[in-house]
Amino acid sequence: MAKLLSICIPTYNRAKFLERLLKQIVDETSGLEACVEIVVSDNCSDDNTAQVLRKFSSKANLRYARNKANFRYDVNVVKCLSLARGKFCWLMGDDDLFVGGQIRKMVSVLDGCDETVGGVLTDYFLGRKVPALKLRADGFKICQTPFNVDDFHVACYGPAFIGCAILRTSTCKEIIMNELETRGTLVLKKNLKQPDDSFNGFVQLYLALECISRSVAFAVYPKATVHIIGDGSFSVIDQSIDTYGGVIDLMSSFSSNYPSLYCYSACPFHYFKLRGIANFLITFDPSMPKEQQEKFYFYSKKLSDFYRLNNDNKRVLFDFVVWLHRNIPPVKHIIWAGYHFFVHILGRKTYFERQNELRCSGSVRKSEIL
Repeated sequence: MAKLLSICIPTYNRAKFLERLLKQIVDETSGLEACVEIVVSDNCSDDNTAQVLRKFSSKANLRYARNKANFRYDVNVVKCLSLARGKFCWLMGDDDLFVGGQIRKMVSVLDGCDETVGGVLTDYFLGRKVPALKLRADGFKICQTPFNVDDFHVACYGPAFIGCAILRTSTCKEIIMNELETRGTLVLKKNLKQPDDSFNGFVQLYLALECISRSVAFAVYPKATVHIIGDGSFSVIDQSIDTYGGVIDLMSSFSSNYPSLYCYSACPFHYFKLRGIANFLITFDPSMPKEQQEKFYFYSKKLSDFYRLNNDNKRVLFDFVVWLHRNIPPVKHIIWAGYHFFVHILGRKTYFERQNELRCSGSVRKSEIL
């Protein structure tokens, strides 16, 4: 009998965190083995991931496959989802956790969905246990196309984080089989004159948006179902600059390719979300090599163009700050020093200080940044 739900976990060199997640899933799905399966795609890990998987294969309804090489995140996600046999597939980060009781709740929700429902978008915890999207829906809500509910547009940004979308497996597999191809470490759209990898690093968001676009109905569940912990990876400043650049490209692709689902006010770089702008500016370390500094200013121009395309005239202020930053050398040092000062006066550590501790501790291997 077909399973109702496949929990799909792409993994690479995170045996410690994968074991933590698998243990939670086994505990949370006790008695649900007939309708829930766990699927793991190992991206050619060279730690003890294989031993962890063998250990849990006797304790859970677990299937797993190992890639012959490390194909990076996007390809591994596609391979993992392709293995799913449940009616719905729930992609989950290997270093994250489910919110207690939410797997069982979601099984009940999915069991009540008819064939027109293409999936469910959920909220999530990021850091503190405060729902990140702050969805306003009053309980589980099925939305019909066209999706013109404000909450729905906000929820569409959730799948940028792995774990925030549950998709109908048949639709997901149809997209993967007919419209995507893997080339090396990239997932590309087929039949294009120029390869389109605009969702590189965020293939789960692309699949979610495509599933939404092809569905008669899609659901929103306003409670957080996953806790994005992300303690299995670390980054350094140049990687963070690349990540911000990727997010800027992602938002531009989102707005041009899915205008009916796009909501500017929900974007992470929406001008009024000052934290998003501040986080971008403080990725500039004055001691960075010149080529990394130029990359920062390159992405600054892209971010300014993003504001312009969204008719946000306040981009003038952003452009002025970046101009000062680039042409008045003390400004970049003041921003950097001010950031450190205020974080330390609050008794905290900066993001990169925390990341450096992870990198130097030896307890976490360098992994793919999600």
